[in-house]
Amino acid sequence: MIGAVGCLPLVAIVAAILFPVFAHARENARMTSSMSNLKQIGLASLQFAQDNDEKLPPTDTFEHFKGAVSPYLRGAGPQVFIEPGADVPYVVNPKVSKHSIAEFAHPETVMLAQEAVPHSTGQRAILYLDGHVKLVTDN
Repeated sequence: MIGAVGCLPLVAIVAAILFPVFAHARENARMTSSMSNLKQIGLASLQFAQDNDEKLPPTDTFEHFKGAVSPYLRGAGPQVFIEPGADVPYVVNPKVSKHSIAEFAHPETVMLAQEAVPHSTGQRAILYLDGHVKLVTDN
């Protein structure tokens, strides 16, 4: 009995050390998963554009975007459109709806979609028109 009571503070100390480590690992996994989802969405959007005279998918509403891009996400379920851990859909840029990629002088700087909820680090993943995904710190 005395041994068990003596171990409780030790267990509490170990738990206090490990909980932040696990939280950090969970946040990193969420960030990686979200970036992977956005990359898949980006590739599907570029495939859509190739099949539609270089016109981007409709982004006037998220549902229109999802409906246009979904056929190009073979094997990926509807969860690819939802931010891991936040359970909200990604935000799409309505200003690029149905425009040609060629209309943008620097597609690598124009946002197509991004996370609605920033990570605990203040960063959010952004998908650009050229298909690359980058973590950007909110200002």
